[in-house]
Amino acid sequence: MSKTFRQWVLLLAVCAVAGLSVFPPAARGADEPRSQVRMTVDFTVLPVVLPDGSESPAMPAEPESAEESADNGQEADVPVAPEAAAPQAQSAPEAQSAPEAQSAPEAQSAPAIAPEPGPAGPGQILSVSLEETGAGPRLAIATDREVADTSYFNLDGPSRLVVDLKGQWDHKGSSVIRSDGPTVLHVVMGEHPDRFRLVIYFRTPPEGAPEPTITRSENELIVAVPLP
Repeated sequence: MSKTFRQWVLLLAVCAVAGLSVFPPAARGADEPRSQVRMTVDFTVLPVVLPDGSESPAMPAEPESAEESADNGQEADVPVAPEAAAPQAQSAPEAQSAPEAQSAPEAQSAPAIAPEPGPAGPGQILSVSLEETGAGPRLAIATDREVADTSYFNLDGPSRLVVDLKGQWDHKGSSVIRSDGPTVLHVVMGEHPDRFRLVIYFRTPPEGAPEPTITRSENELIVAVPLP
């Protein structure tokens, strides 16, 4: 076989193979079984071939609805409305608005009650009376307030006993009390800037210096002069 003949045979074989690839054999009969697709093709990934032969990019898959996601066992990503959101924690002022429990107050001692102040101004000598008893003379001085302090002393030539009520006092009555008793001649009273003074004059001088007993009550002062 010549070299030229062999070249023509190879050329025809190549053309036959090319023709079969370009023009496939006729479709099989309807009764012949079609080929089955073993794997599901995701057309969202494959490019789409346009009529002119060009390819368009793959179309993204549409998101499933909430109902389909629920059917597939997945939770739907549904935005939560502001009202449905969980309430936020209270701000510091609101969270602390409730008053804290207070501890029991400590026991406190009762405050000392200050004594009520006495009446303003000088005291008033309401009355002075003299009584002579078997034990000795007795003076009763009534006042409008308690007498705070007193003092006494004895004088001679003539014999007399002086009793002082300390403080400022006003006396509106008589300044002399006369007596007909065996011991006292009279009692002379007088006001001084810082005291009210009573002087007992004795009719008969007592032996020694008498020591009076002075008893204070709320509004009365008793001066008892014992005799030996």
